Amino acid sequence: MSILSPIPPCRKTLHVRDTLHLQQLQLQTQNRLLGVTLRLRAVKKRHLQSPRLPISTNVGGDQIGRNLAEKTNKADDPFDPFWQFAAWYLHSQHAFLDYGNVFAYGMKYEAKKYGKLTREKFVRKYHAELKCYFAMKDNIETFDKVVPKLIKSGTLLDLTKHMNDGAGQARGNDIKGLLDVGLAYLALDLPNKTLDPKIDLLKKKEATHGHHHLTLSRLLTPVRVLADYDKNPKEYRAKLLRSAIKFNDEDFPSLLYPQPDGHDPDDLDTDLLRNHTAVRFFKHIFTSLETAVRDLGLKLKRRKGQAKINHMTEVTPGSIAYAYLMFWYNISALDDWRTEDDLMDCSELYLMILGYFEEVQDDDEGTIQWQKDTLDWWNYAVFGIIPENLDDKPEDHPTAMTLQLLHEQQARKAAAADAAKVAHNDAINPEGRRSSHSPGDDPAMLFNNELGDQPNMNNPGPR
Repeated sequence: MSILSPIPPCRKTLHVRDTLHLQQLQLQTQNRLLGVTLRLRAVKKRHLQSPRLPISTNVGGDQIGRNLAEKTNKADDPFDPFWQFAAWYLHSQHAFLDYGNVFAYGMKYEAKKYGKLTREKFVRKYHAELKCYFAMKDNIETFDKVVPKLIKSGTLLDLTKHMNDGAGQARGNDIKGLLDVGLAYLALDLPNKTLDPKIDLLKKKEATHGHHHLTLSRLLTPVRVLADYDKNPKEYRAKLLRSAIKFNDEDFPSLLYPQPDGHDPDDLDTDLLRNHTAVRFFKHIFTSLETAVRDLGLKLKRRKGQAKINHMTEVTPGSIAYAYLMFWYNISALDDWRTEDDLMDCSELYLMILGYFEEVQDDDEGTIQWQKDTLDWWNYAVFGIIPENLDDKPEDHPTAMTLQLLHEQQARKAAAADAAKVAHNDAINPEGRRSSHSPGDDPAMLFNNELGDQPNMNNPGPR
């Protein structure tokens, strides 16, 4: 799949209206979004409830660059910048942080209180919390003024609760805004532009979504067992509904791949995280509802999205993982975010996606290339950024699935590459002499850095 064609062209005349019992949706001047009958006011109201953050964000790197100096009202609630930070950090960096832990581990690090751990192990174990803590210090102007006062008065817990509430409200607004229109986005990218069977949105999700629905169930089923599912979908769904089949946390659902058959069982490294519906979800959340359907040729009134308000010019691993998290929740049978799914933990799915962007073992060049290609694909799909050295890009780009199978395939590829290098070296050095460029001569190859990659933060804290 070419990197320059992330979303296939769609017909302007759609038939979603005949297959989805959705309520009427109008946009400004009675333009109908996607031909789906949704109720505009409800969706529009939910969409506008997303926090509008006066934050300048450079998401090209790991840190969040913020410009809270734009705020001119000095009488604002001192907690407000922290609330805004939590809401945007949820969207762009990490969706499952407790700010009580963020402050606790951040302050322990500054005080050099690592407990029984070494400094390096402490950083590795609490990497996410420390990264967030120092991002706050670097980007919230009032941090050094507000936090010491709260610590002295014993009310820091109030701030952490406030920040958790801010992140929760931002997530809730996204869920509500996508509640109905998310199914329309999905229908647009199905072969017949229809969602079959029809869904009655007047009924609860727990009775109509998830494994109660043929199409949605297939999206939620891991690609590892998709062949078994397709043999007898009705029987397999019945087993899923009574929890007779359990999935591993490392099983990637098929919604992570282009549909309907975007994965290759023999090469799980191809087209992972390139689902076109997920791109629409991303655009809905970050760049506005109008941009999510721009490829249809509909002329809708443009609104500033979160990305523009926050000066977001590139995707981040956290934002991609968040779009998939909202996609998964939208089609699942869960009616309440606090309810756990019996078959798959959404937080594990999110962290698995996030981790695959961040974790590289043994200088795995294949994974590094996959990370770059995937970010390039998303940056083009969302922001139209054409990658450098486009002519050098392969036609097919990597993707992943069940981690165990994926790593096995990558290990085989690496072994084949190593064998080719050995054969090449033997041909050059028939007497078995080590090449002058052999890794064995590099002292750095003789040691393993216990810490690995450290958090990339402006202020790494005391050494």
